[in-house]
Amino acid sequence: GGQITRSIEAIKKQWAEQHTSPLSVDYLAYLPDYQVTSVNAINLQRDRLIDRSDKSFFPDRIQKLLSGAPARQQAQRVLEFLTGILGVVESVDISSLRLTQRYQQTGEALFRVVSNLDFQPWRLRVTGPAGCGKTLLGQALFQRARKEKLRTRYLCYNRPLADNLAKAMRAPDHVMTIDRLTNEFPLEQGVAAGVDAMGFEDRRQCILANPAPENWLHDLLVVDEGQDFSRSQAALVEHLLAPGGRIVWMDDPWQNLYQYEDPVTFNNTVTLRLRENFRNARRITRLINFLLKPEFKDEAASAIEGDEVEVVGVEDARLEDAVVDAVRKALDAGYELGSIAVLSYHGYSSSVLLKKERLGPWPVRRFTGTYDSKGEQVYTAGQLRLESLHRFKGLQA
Repeated sequence: GGQITRSIEAIKKQWAEQHTSPLSVDYLAYLPDYQVTSVNAINLQRDRLIDRSDKSFFPDRIQKLLSGAPARQQAQRVLEFLTGILGVVESVDISSLRLTQRYQQTGEALFRVVSNLDFQPWRLRVTGPAGCGKTLLGQALFQRARKEKLRTRYLCYNRPLADNLAKAMRAPDHVMTIDRLTNEFPLEQGVAAGVDAMGFEDRRQCILANPAPENWLHDLLVVDEGQDFSRSQAALVEHLLAPGGRIVWMDDPWQNLYQYEDPVTFNNTVTLRLRENFRNARRITRLINFLLKPEFKDEAASAIEGDEVEVVGVEDARLEDAVVDAVRKALDAGYELGSIAVLSYHGYSSSVLLKKERLGPWPVRRFTGTYDSKGEQVYTAGQLRLESLHRFKGLQA
């Protein structure tokens, strides 16, 4: 009763500070889980208490209290007085954290499922869109195999992805591109003249022509970006598998940069099709479905709805200014500079942007085209990531 009285007085006081006309304030206390047995309080009236026995009459009681001719101007003033607006938007870094947590939970769930699969021969194809958890699954299977002291290797097509995963999993000698594996496989000097000058394709044919030595056979081979592997690269993967060994082949047909007509498959392969896209904002996923119209649509499963996608057309002379404007918009929205990537459809040889040392006021981070003494790619020291579409594929996370 005391709380109701204080609430009514507070409302009247605030009203009086803003208006000269008086305001009549009444009350109802709704107690649907209780039965009122007695009322012994000077500031409570029984007919203002709606308990379990008469809760079905709640709407009728409200209508009775509000009966009579409406004072429309007063009603509008009361409505405006009671309408409070608080505008809040979730912080970008918190949204990103929630997205990452959900993505990792998905990867863990996939790992538990796949770990319990039993079939022979063990050939699993995991196909799905970017952001569905394929790479997380591959990493988990690879890490467990290493703990169990199994002979294992994680193979990618894309050099930046391979380098990134090698660092993340602390396995520089076991995570690599398929071409690096081809190059490191020892060939007998008598196989062909000028073996050191051979191209990757010729080397693979030499490797495939002979049984692989025992120390080059693997118990588990995890293949990422399988849609970009050629048939000879896929044949090499199977060639290096130990008897009873397992292959996890992960691909996304919509990222088929080299337009291979038929995806590489192995005999008796079990396919696990993933459709949920956890990484991209839901609006982006819906736009992808609208533009590409895939046979199996991506399911928008991100924790973030996202903003509308902007498409801006500019003349070549204004390209840099347009990109700078876009980066400023992202910064204003709360994104950190290190979380923004500027991608060019053109490669390093023909892109105007990829030759820049700075964009607007920001030094850029881009591949210099050189390698250090350990064979690792050298990047400029800026924070704003600048990359070609092809090289960035696989690094969306």
